[in-house]
Order: sequence, then C-alpha cells, then structure tokens
Amino acid sequence: MRYAIEKGVREAAAMARHDFTNEEIAQRFESCRGKTLGEIDRTGVFSGKPKNKGVAGDVIEQSILGYPADTRQEPDIEIDGIPYEVKTTGLVKSREDDKLVAKEPMSVTAVSVDRIWRERFESSAFWHKLEHLLLAYYLYNNGKNSKVSDTMEYAAFPFLDYELHEWSEEDRSVLKSDWTLVYDFVERVHAEGMDPDEEYPKLSHEINRQLLYTDTSPKWPHSPRWRLKRSTVSALVREHFEGGLEELPSTYASYRDLERACRELRFQFGEHTVEEIANAVGYTGSLKSKSVSEALIVRMFGGTAKKLSKIDVFAKAGITCKTVVTAGGPARMAEDTKFLKMDVAELEDVSISWDESSAREGFERRVLCAVFSEPSVKAPLRENVFLGFKWIELDDQALDEARRVWEESRRLIVSGALRDVVSFGKDGVPVVNKTGVIRSAPNFPKARSARAVFVRGDSLNSTKKPLVINGIAMYPQYFWLKRSWVADRLDRSNFM
Repeated sequence: MRYAIEKGVREAAAMARHDFTNEEIAQRFESCRGKTLGEIDRTGVFSGKPKNKGVAGDVIEQSILGYPADTRQEPDIEIDGIPYEVKTTGLVKSREDDKLVAKEPMSVTAVSVDRIWRERFESSAFWHKLEHLLLAYYLYNNGKNSKVSDTMEYAAFPFLDYELHEWSEEDRSVLKSDWTLVYDFVERVHAEGMDPDEEYPKLSHEINRQLLYTDTSPKWPHSPRWRLKRSTVSALVREHFEGGLEELPSTYASYRDLERACRELRFQFGEHTVEEIANAVGYTGSLKSKSVSEALIVRMFGGTAKKLSKIDVFAKAGITCKTVVTAGGPARMAEDTKFLKMDVAELEDVSISWDESSAREGFERRVLCAVFSEPSVKAPLRENVFLGFKWIELDDQALDEARRVWEESRRLIVSGALRDVVSFGKDGVPVVNKTGVIRSAPNFPKARSARAVFVRGDSLNSTKKPLVINGIAMYPQYFWLKRSWVADRLDRSNFM
C-alpha cells in the first residue's frame, strides 16, 4: 500500500512537471503522424469553436502531451530530465520550389527590457526557451500561405512530424551574439538613464538589422518579444525533412564576422577575373551561365553548393545574394536586379496585410551584393572582374514604394483591372518575339514609373506562359530593383 501511494505521488509530481521519457514522446507523436488535428483532438478544442490561431498548439499540448496551455517563461516539459520548450509550427509550400517552409516567424519569449540587463546569456529566459526544442510540424491550409477565414478549418490540417531539436555550437554562437546585441543596447539605455520611449523604438529598426537568426516584434511602445526569423525556422524545417544544409569551414556569429570575411575575400580575389577565380577555387563547371558567379562566391567562402541559400548560416539568416555587374562603374549598371518572386496567392488573399506578408519580409532582408565589372558589353562572362562585396538594404523610401507596388498589384488582381497589354511597333503592328510569340505583358507597375521597385515577368522559355491570373497567361512575375536605384545605393556604400 505504501509503495502504491509513493508511486502515485511520484506520478502526480511528474504529471505536474510534465515529465516524459524519450520513448514516451516518440510513441505519442509517431502515432499521430499523418492524422489531422481534428482527428488528434481528444479534449474538445474544436467542439468549442476556437477563435485564436493558437488552436494547433492547444491540440498538440492537450491531446498529444496531455497538459493545458502553459504561459510560463520556463520550458514546457522535461524529457529524460532535460527541459524542452514545445513549439507548434505551421508549414506552407515555398513559392520558389514548392518545398516546405515555415509559415511565419516563431515567437520565443518576452525581451523583458526591465530586467534583461541583469541577466547573462546562459541563464537568460531567452536561452532557457531555446536551448532544447520539441518542434511539432503541421501542414497549414494545404500548403498555401493564405489565411483561413475560420479557425475550425484547422481541424483538417494534417500533423506532419516532430523533432527534438538541439542547436549546433555554431548556431549557439549566433544566438548568443544576437542576444548580446540586444542586451548591450538595453543595458546602455538603463545605465545612462536614457528615455525608453525615445530609445526602444530602435529595437525594431536599427538593432533588428544587426541580428542574424532573430528579431524583436512588435514595435515599441508595445512590449517586444524575441522571435526566430521565418528564414531561420524554414532552415530548421529543411534540415529535418530534407537533410542538413552545408556548413562552412569558418563560423560566422554576426554580421561583423561576415563583413570581416568579405574584406579578406576581396583582398584575396579582388581585381581577378571570373576565370581566374574559378581556377583558384577549383571550379570546373561552365563559365557561361550567370549563375556561375554565385557558385564562385560560395567556393570563395569555402563551400561547394551552387547557391548561398544552400549554406547553413546564410539560409538561417535569410541573407540574399545578388551578383551585380557594372559597366565601367556603379553609375552604369548593366541591368536591373531580379529581387523577389511574386506570391500570387498572398496577393489574392485580402485578409493578409502588407505588414503580415512574406513580401515585406523579403524586402526587409539584407542583400549581399557581389560586384563585378565587365570590360565591355560584348565581353564573355569569364572576363568579368570581381571588385568586392557591398550590402544593399531598402531604405524607408524604397520600402514604402515596395508596399505601394505590392498593394497596386493586389488591387489590379482583386478588382479585375488586370489586363494583358500588347506591345506595338511604330508601324502600329504588334511586336513579335524571335520565337514567334506576340510580345505582351500584364499592366503591373512598370520600371518607367518606378524609383526603385517594379514588376516584370521572367522566363527561360519565351514560348510558354505558365502563370495564369484572372484568365491571363503570363510569365512568372517578379519584383525587380531598378538598376539606377541599385547603382545609386552601390555608389553610396563602401566595399567591405
């Protein structure tokens, strides 16, 4: 009897602490793989007609793990004595390659500006929440990144998988660097007695732009929270479902580390031609395609992938790499810069605001520009000369234009005002491309009326127009940066 009582007490205590073994976690989650959230729901979450988007997390916590929602700053559960934070994450399909990515950033914990300056990273609420993660993945809205009108629709979303995530030492270094940047800023505001209402708005603007894996939201005076960037969570998803991203020989824990590496690479490869660099880094592929420049950049950093997006730190930080070619100087850019693919489903869903859009997130990313100079218009790509690296960021004016272009594109689609405009020559006859296709394009905002951002289609095959919007066939549509604006930004910034 005494043994039974003691066992009952131990089990009750374990339940209060939400204790599990690794085997128990595996059994609970693997039995749910492939089922919908509605099928998993054993506590009546959906019968109560939930009104908040946290319904998926409620189902995971209450029906799989068996405990009510928990709002403490401590991790949610223990697995074999190790504290784990439970995070339920909706996945959608990328507009670029149809692969699974995170629907949104992942909220971590409050920044707590009133006490973070008394913490240390290893004992901070931030690290306690992130050190060990149980990530539960479900497919949102059939993979479409468009809002559902009723949270009851979540019942049809399938649970995909789970993972017990442990950060690498390289990732831990980045997270510590991010936390330290915010800590140093808040500690200085506190120590110097600055006005919080004047200084803390800089968290969401100046400080966020210095962080690799995280950001803070919402904007002051609302209490800011730490978030893992959507790009960071998407990289974790890719690692889990597809295998690991490539890690570079060196660790880059901050933008300062990356900039130092860029300076060293400029010293080593600056003023060298594409062909000379290819020989130096052992690249044996064709030097005719434009994509070779980015592949060479990866090899300069010590990697082997064809794109920086396949490299761990760049993918998690959401750093875009663009190769820009100048024709004798930044003031004479050779061409416009294709920047961001249009997410048509997002534009069609009027419940998604600009602030919530993936387009805004994309436009706010830093762009690492590898600058090359072409000796002449007719010179082959292999003769282009590497000049160095520069950052490009859209300033407030350009971001405002991006918003207006995005909203006008939505208006044209939603209102039915989108038209296919045929190009006519001076003789009044429609212009025909070399492939025999009449030249036409939808009336999205064009370069001629843009300062920085405009819309244009792009395709390797001009005979096919696979994208159809409102019955209009067109090439895949992209947001572009105007070459005169890019040239101006490059002129204003120094090489790293």
